[in-house]
Amino acid sequence: MYGKKGLLLFILLVSFVMIGCANVDQQTESIKDDDPSVETFSEDISSNQINEIKADCLNYLIASGVNDATIEDIVILEIYGSFNDAVVFRIKRGAYTAFTSVIIGDCELVFSDTNLPIVWYQGKIYELKEAYNAKVLTDYAIKSIQTIINERRLS
Repeated sequence: MYGKKGLLLFILLVSFVMIGCANVDQQTESIKDDDPSVETFSEDISSNQINEIKADCLNYLIASGVNDATIEDIVILEIYGSFNDAVVFRIKRGAYTAFTSVIIGDCELVFSDTNLPIVWYQGKIYELKEAYNAKVLTDYAIKSIQTIINERRLS
């Protein structure tokens, strides 16, 4: 049905998954080598925080020119966790289904579409790379996010 191009895309997908599988243990070990004593991580995000995040996302979208957005339009698809009170998550936004690679620090983060995570910190929304450049997220946080992405891809 898809011919040679479809087969090639399938082979590339399998290759990315296999490479991610081979590197998960190494990445986990490198995270342990960093100094976690200065980092805090939590998977628990309160409903109050979620409401604040949605309100700040709405303001972010409106400031970006999406004037017809409402709070109901803010759908959180996935939460990666909170790193030193910076919550990393993905919301539903227009996305193309295409592998998207982002290099941040020493990490390459690979996503199955163009809908990249964003960061909420002290009432402000950042794109992932912007949060790293502003030192909202550390190398440790980026490596942790990379590991979480790989583990979720495998499950």
